[in-house]
Amino acid sequence: MSIESYILGLQKNPSPGKIGKIVLGGLELLAGVYEKGVVKKYEKAGRNARRMPIPVISVGNITAGGTGKTPCILKLAEMLHKKGHHPAILSRGYKSGLEKVGGVVSDGRSLRISQKLAGDEPYMMALKIPDVPVLVGRNRIISAEKAIKLGADILLLDDGFQYWDMKRDLDIVLIDCTNPFGYGYSLPRGLLREPMEALRRAHTFILTKSEQTDVSVKTDIKKNLFRLAPQALILESFHSPSLLVPFNKWKKGIKEDCLS
Repeated sequence: MSIESYILGLQKNPSPGKIGKIVLGGLELLAGVYEKGVVKKYEKAGRNARRMPIPVISVGNITAGGTGKTPCILKLAEMLHKKGHHPAILSRGYKSGLEKVGGVVSDGRSLRISQKLAGDEPYMMALKIPDVPVLVGRNRIISAEKAIKLGADILLLDDGFQYWDMKRDLDIVLIDCTNPFGYGYSLPRGLLREPMEALRRAHTFILTKSEQTDVSVKTDIKKNLFRLAPQALILESFHSPSLLVPFNKWKKGIKEDCLS
């Protein structure tokens, strides 16, 4: 068992043993140090955050792990494009070949770089919505300037809730109904990337995997969100399969075997 798996198991365990409690106590101290660092970083970045000349929409979350950000940002880009806008997606490209220096994955007409350089998710997004530019890079201010030169009139920040160097006009935060608040602790004691109070910045919440929890659980989640951000809109989404495609056909881009 890896250290990561062991810690995750402890985070989930409501009744850890003696050793587990000692480990969790140490992790809680580290979480306090982590929170102070995050708050300090946010305050510093907030003072110097750049306002872009076009609207900025962020899609993010407050917990580590997947909450459905990629499908959400793809849907947003598709909706905006259909309404006549020219959105561009700005992704960090975590652990990609261009994360540090940045680059254009797609200019909205064709792919410009390989999957290895782009990273799996940005490359997949560029394939999924070929009419929308996709850019990667840790410095999304530079990516934004490139996107504007490509004709973008709206910027979509992928995983942008903790990217504080750029002001945004709309902060959409996804909440996983199966683990909404990361066991109630910041990393590494829990899965929160910021203290819960950070949710006050949100303009819209989308509850994901809502079909996997009952009404009472969702009601409690909504009460917590309303307490922190009474101004925010709360929506629900659910996951369901839409296609069943044999692997050999998927490789060829054939997707006609729809589920009924």
